Amino acid sequence: MSDPLFSVRNNFYLGAFNTVLNEAADLENVSEVEAIERDTFIYRSYIALGSYEVRQHARSMRKRQDGMTCPHFIACDQ
Repeated sequence: MSDPLFSVRNNFYLGAFNTVLNEAADLENVSEVEAIERDTFIYRSYIALGSYEVRQHARSMRKRQDGMTCPHFIACDQ
């Protein structure tokens, strides 16, 4: 069984944060747990790059399956 987040995780720990953002953008068909981990690496990469305002990315992120918006997405829009 392959790990769809291997390259994202590997590049994050290598410090290639722009590559993390590019690789993570290509991952769409992942489980909800993997999506949460992917989103965590995305936000941590933005922080490492000094990009503290990620409103555009937050708006493009998906909503949860039950239709609720995750709290950190709401915080980004205020």
